Amino acid sequence: MKAPFLYDLHVHTPFSDGQVDFDTMLGILTRLNVEFVGFADHVFPGAMYVHSRTMPICPGLTNCFSESTLRRRKAVFRLLQRKHPRITILHSGEVDTFPDGTLALPPGITPDFFRDAGSYLMVAKHHTIPKQLNYIYKHRGAMMPTDPWAWRYSPRLRLNALMWEKGVYATFARYHPDVLAHPHETMPLYLPEHRVRRLLLSCKKHGVAYELNYAEKPRTYLKEVFTWGEKYQTPFTIASDFHGFGRKPFEDIFNEGLEIFELAERWNLNIVNPEKYLQDRSRRGNP
Repeated sequence: MKAPFLYDLHVHTPFSDGQVDFDTMLGILTRLNVEFVGFADHVFPGAMYVHSRTMPICPGLTNCFSESTLRRRKAVFRLLQRKHPRITILHSGEVDTFPDGTLALPPGITPDFFRDAGSYLMVAKHHTIPKQLNYIYKHRGAMMPTDPWAWRYSPRLRLNALMWEKGVYATFARYHPDVLAHPHETMPLYLPEHRVRRLLLSCKKHGVAYELNYAEKPRTYLKEVFTWGEKYQTPFTIASDFHGFGRKPFEDIFNEGLEIFELAERWNLNIVNPEKYLQDRSRRGNP
C-alpha cells in the first residue's frame, strides 16, 4: 500500500531530549515536503534533560512528567501550527508502560489527553523494566555466539521476555493505544516466529500501529514482521525517532528513512494515514 503522505510520527523536541529548536526543525521538515510531523517527547518521571540557556521555549532543565508542562507543551504546539501552516503538527508523547500494563502518566493526565483532535496515544517499553541488556550490546558490538543459548535458557532473560510481552499485551487490552513505538529497541531477542506473529496479530486486534522506526535500522525480526504484518494487514507507522544527537544532518537521517517507506510499499503493508488523528477519539479505551 502506498503511503498517503510523507510523514514522520516520532520526533523529539526540546521538551525532552530533542537537540534542535522548533523553528529550525519545522523549517527543515517543510523543505523536505513532509506533510505531517508527530512530536513525541518522553513522558516518564526520571526522563530529565538539560538544554542550554539559549534554547528557545525550553532553556535549562526540562521534564515532561507534570500536568502543567504537558498542557503548556500542547499549547505551544498549537501556536507553532499557526506559525508553520505548511506542515500539520500532531501532538503525542512517548509514554512508558509499566510491567503491569499501566501507563507512566502524571496526576491530572489521562490517556484521553492524547486522543483529542490532532493527538495520538503512543506507548513504549523504553525506560521501564524489563529491558534488554542494551548497554552491554551497544558497547560490545557484535553479539556473542552464546547469546541465542542465553535467551533460550537463562531464567533472567526468559523472565525478561515474558514480562515484556505480558506488559505490552496488558497495555493493548486496557488502553487501546494508537502506536507502539520502536518495539524492536527493547523487544526480546531470539523469539520464536509464532511469538512475533502473535505481536502482529495483537496489534491488529487492538488497532495499534506497529512503528517502523528507521533511526535504529530495525532489522530484528524484520522479515517476520513484514510477512505477518502483510498477511494480517496490521497497521504500521513510519518514524525517524529524531533527537538531533551527533553531527549527521536531519536531512540525511530522513532521506535514509525513505528506504523504510519503499520497503513498506513493496510489501504492501497497511501504512497508517495520519489524517485519522485529526479526529477526536477521546472516548476510546479507559480514561
